[in-house]
Amino acid sequence: MKKALQVFTALLIFALTGYSFAGPRITFTELITDAENDSKLVSAAHQLAAQKNLPVTILTADKVMLDAKGIENGKVVYSVVTNPADIYHNSFTVFFEEAESRFDLSASLLIYPNGNVTDNTNGLYRYQLDNNTRGLENFC
Repeated sequence: MKKALQVFTALLIFALTGYSFAGPRITFTELITDAENDSKLVSAAHQLAAQKNLPVTILTADKVMLDAKGIENGKVVYSVVTNPADIYHNSFTVFFEEAESRFDLSASLLIYPNGNVTDNTNGLYRYQLDNNTRGLENFC
């Protein structure tokens, strides 16, 4: 009986440990659909990101985009778009811990909910309008 209890306890600990490192259950399509249908979900994800000092948007040097779009099990869920020409191709969801291990955030642009931006991409995402651009004077 004691051995059975030890085995059960070991299995329970293993299951809980494995669950805590698992990724989000929500699929990419479900996440972006829910976020588009209810903007409060994105706002709540941004608020949680602010509380945990996490970025809301990450743009990697490999041109992968991660956006905080939801919450699951008390964690911010990020949509990951690997192909901007077809956002449904090879896209998925992650928690921040998995994003840290999968992507080089030290070579990424990080946008925080308070407006702070950390750009470690050597200006990859900076853009500037050409001074010769005509017609934009009316919009300034």
